[in-house]
Amino acid sequence: MISPEPHVDIQGLRDRARRAYERARGLEGARAAWPVIALVPLALALHGPATARATGVAGALLAIVLAITAWRGGAWRRGALPGVLAGLPLFLAPSVLLPERASCGAACLHGGASWLGCFAGCGVAAIAAGLVVAALARRDRAPLAYAASALLTAALVASMTCTTVGAAGVIGALAGLAAGSAPVMASTRRASPP
Repeated sequence: MISPEPHVDIQGLRDRARRAYERARGLEGARAAWPVIALVPLALALHGPATARATGVAGALLAIVLAITAWRGGAWRRGALPGVLAGLPLFLAPSVLLPERASCGAACLHGGASWLGCFAGCGVAAIAAGLVVAALARRDRAPLAYAASALLTAALVASMTCTTVGAAGVIGALAGLAAGSAPVMASTRRASPP
């Protein structure tokens, strides 16, 4: 007598495989947030406890974005780390402009550096970063997603220290990233088929 084949729960197997896949992607996303572990303490060392709240918020947002882009995969993942690297000149700009360990915002007002100088310093570094991101994005098979991911992570890295300059630093960083990447991204968009 032949015994009947055991019942295989195909849907149950699919559900378990899907949960294992999502768990692995989630862990990979969490591991992708490693730059925050180095950047937050460095930002605090460069600019002191006066910036701790803004640095913490920017660091938390960066960790979330890095985790989500890694989980999402594709061009979003490929653009995230280059964006972090492109944001490093912006991250260091306030310290280069104002090497004293004082708060950049106070130094801009009282330390001889003008508000416009802080704005321009973060803006020039951001334009260069935007150009680098756009050039890298043009080489990717999904340039707009790559650029969006890279520009978002670059802006968050920059905001950890450009916030010490105040709104001028953040506006300069965002305007520079947009200005630097816009011409190259516009040409990429025109060259792409509809």
